[in-house]
Amino acid sequence: MTIEAHPIRPTRLAVASIAMVGAVGVFTGCAAQQVEVPADVRAALASVSVLPADLYMAHGIVVNRCLNEAGFDIPFDASASLTNATRHVAVGVVGVFPSEQSARANGYNTTFENEGATSLEDYQSSLSAGEQAKFDEALWGPEDAPRETLVVDNGMEFGKSTVGCAAEGDDAVYGSVRGAMMLELFTNDVSAQTQTYRGDFDATLKALMPEYESCMSEAGYDVEGLTAPQVAEAAFGRYRETGAGPSAEEQKMAVADFQCQDSVQLSEKLNDLFVERASAWLVENEDRILELSEHLDESLDRAQGIING
Repeated sequence: MTIEAHPIRPTRLAVASIAMVGAVGVFTGCAAQQVEVPADVRAALASVSVLPADLYMAHGIVVNRCLNEAGFDIPFDASASLTNATRHVAVGVVGVFPSEQSARANGYNTTFENEGATSLEDYQSSLSAGEQAKFDEALWGPEDAPRETLVVDNGMEFGKSTVGCAAEGDDAVYGSVRGAMMLELFTNDVSAQTQTYRGDFDATLKALMPEYESCMSEAGYDVEGLTAPQVAEAAFGRYRETGAGPSAEEQKMAVADFQCQDSVQLSEKLNDLFVERASAWLVENEDRILELSEHLDESLDRAQGIING
């Protein structure tokens, strides 16, 4: 089974990219006995599965300030820090909005001119080859920089530079590069658990889709399954620059999308199914999840301090 890594870049999310060092084990999944998951673990899981936007913004502020000091004149666009919030994921299912506010503010990532691009990537592409190399070193540190490493549940080891502007952002927001990696790589472990029960998730989605599609049709949007991002691209085109907000028409569609998802309790049912199927794993990782939730709260306090200056 292939498990997707989720690198988090500094202008989109709160930590820098993580490189896979090498596989040191093999993950295999099988049906596990269901056990009771404590309420505090359920709540903590919800908080660490969707990181607050303030983390992304604060990390971007620190990284851009650091790069400015290194001689790269990059104006900071706060909205660009939130670009990746338009790729919504609920326990491995892409296209699920976490809230109506998020839907209205972010819309769909399929309407950006360069889907997934960040302001840093746009800036770097404008540099000469020589300047790009200097930029890379300023951002990620030299190739021989010391690295922090962590091993995830499936046995793969990931490494990340502890020097450079991205690492400086991690230190400022998360307290350390390791602290950033702990939160980021938790999503990989959740993804691995989801893939173990992929058939159950697919069946749940299939059962919910007729009512969801009917709701979207009544709102004026013809979708088949969770294809609203593709419908939005066809309807509105790729009209947005990196960091730009959605148009009123796109906002209207995204809000309708969230409301239809909410009407069938899509996110709630997917999360309940995940807790049920992965209950043994959640209880086994109870201490880790609760510690990550506390770490997230501390990181959010630091992030808000950076934003408020």
